[in-house]
Amino acid sequence: MIKIVFSLSILLLLNACTLKTPHINEYMLYKATAYTQTTSHIQSSCNNKTLKVLPSFSDNKLHSTSMWYFLGEHNSDTFTVSKWSDSPNHSINKAIVAQLQSSGIFKEVLISGSRANSELYLESSINEFLQHFSQDEKSSKAKLNIRLTLVDAKTKEVIASKTFKESIDVKAINAKGGVIALDKALSLFLEKQALWLQKSCK
Repeated sequence: MIKIVFSLSILLLLNACTLKTPHINEYMLYKATAYTQTTSHIQSSCNNKTLKVLPSFSDNKLHSTSMWYFLGEHNSDTFTVSKWSDSPNHSINKAIVAQLQSSGIFKEVLISGSRANSELYLESSINEFLQHFSQDEKSSKAKLNIRLTLVDAKTKEVIASKTFKESIDVKAINAKGGVIALDKALSLFLEKQALWLQKSCK
C-alpha cells in the first residue's frame, strides 16, 4: 500500500512539472518623455511659480498591474495573459509630471514627495482608464476620464478644475490594441492638460 501511494505521489509530481506556465504579456504606457514634444515652451503667467503634483486618486483597479476591461455595459474582468508593467495610476501620474516639467508653464514642477515648498498644487482623479468591448466582442474603445484641480497651496482654494474625456477606437480587438489606444488617449489628454493649465494659471 505504501509503495502504491509513493508511486502515485511521484506520478503527480512529474505531471505537475510538465505543466507549462502560460506566457504573460507585459505592457507599459509609452515613455513619459514622448508626451513632452508638442507642448514644450508654452508661454504662461505662472512661469515664476512652483507646482507640486499630488498623487492621483483612482479606484483599486487602476492601482493594480492587472489589466481590467469592460464587456458590454455591466461586466468587468481581467485579461488572463496580459498585465501592466506598472499600475496605470502610477504611470499616468508620472506622465503628468514629466509633461509639465518640460512644458515651461511653471518655474518648477515637483513630485508629491518633495520637501520643497510650492505655490500651487495639482490634484488628479483618474475616473476611468480602461478598454471597453461591445457585448458581441466585435468592437472596442479605449476610454479615459480624468479630472484635474488646480489649488492655491497657501489658501487651499480651488483656482480651476476640469474633467477631460477621451474615447479612441481600438483597431486590433485584443489587449495590445487596447494598450495602443489607451496610450493615444493619454497623449491627447496631456496635450489638453497643458493648454488648460496655461489658461487657468494666474
